[in-house]
Amino acid sequence: MITASALKRFCAYPNVLSKLAPTTAKERDARARRDAAAEKGSLFHAAIELWAKGGEMPQVHDGEVQGWLDLLATTWRPLPGMVFELAMGLRPDGTGVVCYEPQPHVYVARDGSELLTAGRADVVLAVLVPNLMRHHMVIVRDWKTGKWSVDPPVRNLQTTALAIAACSIASADGFMREIYYTRDGHCDADEAPVLVGSPEYTALLEEVRAAALLDDSPRPGPHCNGCWEARMRRCSHAQVAA
Repeated sequence: MITASALKRFCAYPNVLSKLAPTTAKERDARARRDAAAEKGSLFHAAIELWAKGGEMPQVHDGEVQGWLDLLATTWRPLPGMVFELAMGLRPDGTGVVCYEPQPHVYVARDGSELLTAGRADVVLAVLVPNLMRHHMVIVRDWKTGKWSVDPPVRNLQTTALAIAACSIASADGFMREIYYTRDGHCDADEAPVLVGSPEYTALLEEVRAAALLDDSPRPGPHCNGCWEARMRRCSHAQVAA
């Protein structure tokens, strides 16, 4: 079972390379910067949970992370009904299930069912959308604390997999995805809900399924140009344009 954050469209080999120990000074420096950024991300996530539980935005010891929180507070606050850090998975048939996370990035379905993919949604909120004849929707938000942008919601496999799972678990009529960049306060969101049973919903589920079933063999091609591992010259199979 592959985690939602590791889903790749064309080639899953980068997931193998990312687990290898760094061997050069450049790789060690990149790993150290990644680990430092991950610590800031963990602090931000913990602060959001405290904010939701206590009702007031907490103050943190890291000035940069505090700046992210202050910026977020200008446009967002925890609302009743929001669920934070919800572990969910998709079964092979495309239905969702709530999961345990006994270890970081290790997911087990609460009902013991087989998982196609699984992950943790940062924020899940069920809402009614009046202009869609009061359809019941779920909104899944992903916090991005890193410096680099990711695929937009319409192409983002991680948020799509979790949104489909949340939609199924909540028996909702559809979903919307949000990706919030903490460093600049920008929220990249779907322009309209994705309705269950629509051609778009079906196509997205098939994209997630195909990515989850992709083995980790190298599959070089034009997509190598956008691969971090290829840019770091860690992949001997990469086909990168000069």
